[in-house]
Amino acid sequence: MSERKSMNPHKLKPTDRKYRRKFYGLTFLLVFTGILIVHLFIPGCEKRQNERCNVVLILVDTLRADSLGCYGNKRQLTPVMDRLAQDGIKFDACFSASPWTLPSVASIYTSRIPSAHRAGKNDGTFKFSALPDEALTLAESYQKEGYFTGAVVNVDFLSAAFGLDQGFESMDFFGSMTNQISRSASETTDAALTMIRNTHPHPFFILVHYFDPHLTYNPPAEYRERFAEPEDKTGVDFVFGTRTQMINLRNGSIELNDKLIRRLKALYDGEVAYTDHEIGRLIDGLDALNALPNTMIFLTSDHGEEFNDHGGFEHGHTLYQELLHVPLIARFPSHWPSGKTIPQTVRSLDIAPTIAEAAGIPIPETFSGRSLLPLITEDDQTESWLPVFSEGNFWGPVIYAWRSGNFKLIFFPSENRTELYNVSEDPLEHNDLAPEEKERCDAMLQDIRTVIAPYSALEQSGTPNNVVLTEEQKLRLQALGYLQ
Repeated sequence: MSERKSMNPHKLKPTDRKYRRKFYGLTFLLVFTGILIVHLFIPGCEKRQNERCNVVLILVDTLRADSLGCYGNKRQLTPVMDRLAQDGIKFDACFSASPWTLPSVASIYTSRIPSAHRAGKNDGTFKFSALPDEALTLAESYQKEGYFTGAVVNVDFLSAAFGLDQGFESMDFFGSMTNQISRSASETTDAALTMIRNTHPHPFFILVHYFDPHLTYNPPAEYRERFAEPEDKTGVDFVFGTRTQMINLRNGSIELNDKLIRRLKALYDGEVAYTDHEIGRLIDGLDALNALPNTMIFLTSDHGEEFNDHGGFEHGHTLYQELLHVPLIARFPSHWPSGKTIPQTVRSLDIAPTIAEAAGIPIPETFSGRSLLPLITEDDQTESWLPVFSEGNFWGPVIYAWRSGNFKLIFFPSENRTELYNVSEDPLEHNDLAPEEKERCDAMLQDIRTVIAPYSALEQSGTPNNVVLTEEQKLRLQALGYLQ
């Protein structure tokens, strides 16, 4: 009978022990190599179990994409944001879900269209609806994972009164009783850095909301002198966007002529340049804390601003390019490529799932956007372009827009009217093709109806979460020109 080998390791022969040592050594090497490969090639900070990455989401209110140099502006307004794009990822074609702040930012937070999250207002009225408590936000996802979550915001629409505090452990809200006295970009940066210093090195998710490009246009003296029209470079005699001025503009007492538009746009440019400088100071502050290498930075806007592009001014009233095209820049040093431009059409509701996936945080099932991480980390740029759905109208009945491929349809339900544009050939949307493209219009209109159909029952049941404004809140919104 042949001798059986003992299964007791202490009774192994010397040669068996030698092979056993080799086996365990080879096993350790293979496991270690596998872990190393995972750590090297999984994008984002989920690869570091003991060092979770921070997120700073910079939201610049009323920032047109074409105000940035990296999006084609020649006035050198935004060296900081341009450098951020050079060091990170720039999305050429990002579009907002709505042309005014409340529904737009709620879509960023929840990755849902306004019809789904319901934060906004009733059609044609000034009765607002808040974000429902049951909505799931990106901040709540971070809070569940043990991150500090904070926000520095400068308008009532982003405050607890409208439900947009959900998931934020700390909210530094500044509400001004006049739109001529609001928290400046410098003060906003100070507040954000104080919040970051108070939590660092604990991992954090922080929203920083800059309000300066929003009316009123009155940049600091240095930026007024650099960018304003000659007659407005000195002093502060010409300020635009007060409540009285906006009322007079809407009733026709102020003529929106070319000269006025040039003066307004120049002052707006000064506000953008000033905000850019303060974003630079925010980034420098992160660097001074040695937090920058492990911090994802996302920069975007809620909507743009119209300067007579389609015969109007300000925002909230149309769904044209100047109000929906927003910048989107993402930077994560040593994790993501630098200087990469992504041409595909993306949406503001893709921001939340992108941030969550990059951080290794579970993406809520309610998020309807798609993570852009594959576009960021992979070389293959053949992925199909995403259709973009936008909706809203602060000043009247709701308007819908559907952008798919080279075409964009705008639908005015109250007028039973559509406009169609070939945005690849006519990016400024001046040549309406609807009269000659009825079949295409009908198909795209059906797409819009398919998108909003699941929420029609909600619409018929009434607004689920009406906002009851205090007198102080009404006065603040009136000062900003939002209430009559």
